[in-house]
Amino acid sequence: MPCESCAVQFSVFKRKRVCYECERYYCSGCLRRGGGAMCAPCRVLATRPLSRSSIAHLKVRDLQCFLQRQNVSTRGCVGQYPP
Repeated sequence: MPCESCAVQFSVFKRKRVCYECERYYCSGCLRRGGGAMCAPCRVLATRPLSRSSIAHLKVRDLQCFLQRQNVSTRGCVGQYPP
């Protein structure tokens, strides 16, 4: 199972850390870059007020994971592309 952000394989030197918001696995370097025990996508989604431009830069998978963690169904969701 590789890091969700940089895809490095975990080892003795690259330790596995868990984001406390989405509970996905990141290497210690990527989770530390995001600050604290929260990954960068969760940090964007946790800030208020939400910025449309910052959400637009996230991956669909990150948004789906966040919504499912909040018990929001993603069934039937359709993405909208900017004009």
